[in-house]
Amino acid sequence: LKNMRIYFESHDFWTDPSLRDEKLTPSKRRAVRLERKWVPNVDGIICVSEPQAQLYRQYYPGHPVLTALPGIKPSPVRRRKGFSYTLGYIGSFTLGKYPLNIVMKGLSRINHPCIRLICAGAKNEKEMEYMLGETKRLGIADRVEVYGWVTGEELEQLKAHIDVGVAILSNTFLNRIASPLKVFEYLSSATPFIATSLEGIKAIIKDGEQGLLTENTPDAWEHAIRTIYTDFSNYQRMADKWLSMASTLGWEQRARVIIDAMNSGIFAAA
Repeated sequence: LKNMRIYFESHDFWTDPSLRDEKLTPSKRRAVRLERKWVPNVDGIICVSEPQAQLYRQYYPGHPVLTALPGIKPSPVRRRKGFSYTLGYIGSFTLGKYPLNIVMKGLSRINHPCIRLICAGAKNEKEMEYMLGETKRLGIADRVEVYGWVTGEELEQLKAHIDVGVAILSNTFLNRIASPLKVFEYLSSATPFIATSLEGIKAIIKDGEQGLLTENTPDAWEHAIRTIYTDFSNYQRMADKWLSMASTLGWEQRARVIIDAMNSGIFAAA
């Protein structure tokens, strides 16, 4: 109506609900209707991951589609001289999305009391009690620390103890196509990590380069934990590659990618 260019930045994909492994609620059905109605009329689509962009290119072949990864906010980089043997997970404890009990089962199979796990993100007493109950059930209560939702200086103090990040995600549609923000959390401080092998993560990193990718089974997580703590020189190499990659993924770089695309002949065409 106003002869303006319109761009749509998507953080999900609703055009084809048959791809999703979930029952649609009224609000989700509304998202499907809105996307089907309005996306055909936009001048360009901005995606936060390459797997997501591939879906839009498939369903809207006449639209220019750009992948612009989220930026990261730098955190203090700690150059370690040796392992602290401290795995760390920071984020939601929602089991349907982040099955931390699999990580704890893997850790329980490692008879090495030096390896510990910090979990921070319990939103309420029920989540705290569940996590603590799991540590007791698995016999690792003395090696797992569970915290509520922390921010600021308290969060930075916890992160200072963590030498290997944990990014376990359930194998759901959104997790497969989403940008791996949990991995970016470790990227910001150049902390090597172990993550679930999903499309959105594999589109950015390679297994063994900045961290390890694994399947969501206790056996696989046990193997990954043992592997990453086997060779400190390899660990340092992964941290260096993580630090190099972090320098290319700031918010200013993301803005420049989008602006350059809008100024280009293809993405700017109305």
